[in-house]
Amino acid sequence: MPAGQKRRLSAVLAAALALTACAGTPLSGREIVRAAFFGPDSVLLLLADESAPEGETAYKTALGRGDTPARALQTAAAGLDGRVFYGLMDVVGLPADCDRDTAAQIGTLLYSAGKPAPELAVFLLHGDETPRNAAQVYEELLALETGGAVHCGLQTLFAQEDVCAVPVRQESGYGFALLPKTGEPALFDAAPAAQLAAVLCGQADRLDVTFADIHCTADAEVTVLPQRERTDVQLHLRHLALKSLSGEASAPEAALRAELLAAFAALCQTAQAQNSDPLRLRFWTAVKYGPGTAPAPPRLVILPE
Repeated sequence: MPAGQKRRLSAVLAAALALTACAGTPLSGREIVRAAFFGPDSVLLLLADESAPEGETAYKTALGRGDTPARALQTAAAGLDGRVFYGLMDVVGLPADCDRDTAAQIGTLLYSAGKPAPELAVFLLHGDETPRNAAQVYEELLALETGGAVHCGLQTLFAQEDVCAVPVRQESGYGFALLPKTGEPALFDAAPAAQLAAVLCGQADRLDVTFADIHCTADAEVTVLPQRERTDVQLHLRHLALKSLSGEASAPEAALRAELLAAFAALCQTAQAQNSDPLRLRFWTAVKYGPGTAPAPPRLVILPE
């Protein structure tokens, strides 16, 4: 289901549940969380303001501090009047200095305690510990998820033992971060590299980038084909459109190929330095050749269609 339809469905569900009882408590008597922004020792909850005039959308915030995400969340909830409800939460923001273990801790905490909606989106915050303009950041992240066609679900935070891959909020478009269990985190902030990383990590299905005076759009799909001597990572680009912004660019498809190959090489070098496997090459190799089989060196195969 497209993200826009999911948002509309959530709004309809909120209105419907507000008129009924849920676990014995009307939703209108609960504190409805729409977003949670985590800092190193804090969490800022963005909640629907039920006191707003009918037909108007308004928000309020609750700040909690603690030496763990669980304690910070508990402190924030303790300062609210009603019972906290996470079922309609859309967005989670991870702290800018987050590592893989902290991301997994936050993901597991919210998944087990909050039971948020399946379409919840996760982003790494870039900058302030907790955003002062939480409502604006929330709306920006919803727009970024829809417009950028990128989605990192809550389960992604603890799905892999060695790394957590997550999109990053930034001023223009989105970046992409690899948070390893060991080693240094890596940020890809340029659009071609960030979008390619998101596609290869299964969090995006579209490229919409500008590079070297060329604008590229394409629907993207990835297939991993392990072999004994190499692992082919096939990038299928459907409905590929390349446009020279000045009208002077020559061989745009060759330029795109060079840009993507360079970005792929940087991603593989980063993963090797981190001893991480964000593309899950070990999994696909084990499926074909059996557990414990090391993947062969990867090669990006670009297939315009």
